[in-house]
Amino acid sequence: YHLALRLRPSWGWHFWYAIERQPRGHVLCGALSFIGLARLRGFVSVGYSLLPEFQGRGLGTEMVTTLTGWVLQQAHIRAVLAEVRRTNKASLRVVAKVGFRRIGKGPRRNSFLFCL
Repeated sequence: YHLALRLRPSWGWHFWYAIERQPRGHVLCGALSFIGLARLRGFVSVGYSLLPEFQGRGLGTEMVTTLTGWVLQQAHIRAVLAEVRRTNKASLRVVAKVGFRRIGKGPRRNSFLFCL
């Protein structure tokens, strides 16, 4: 993560993949990306997903903490948004641990909108 951003800061705007190194090779655990017209609006939305066998291990919190930290250091970003369905208890825990605050209903049915 740190090396890639030092070499080319624009890489932070693409998909990020969580990979676990295992004796037989690398295994995809999940992904994260930023969505939105950041330079025009001053905010982005974060989206992330983990495969079921990697949930509950703190990886989602680590991914969101690390990459939202990076994106908030960009001069034109004032906030990061996250939409979470009311029934997604794991993602509700992730956004709480990272420090997002609930700002209202999300654009989709049965979702909350959070801001960091």
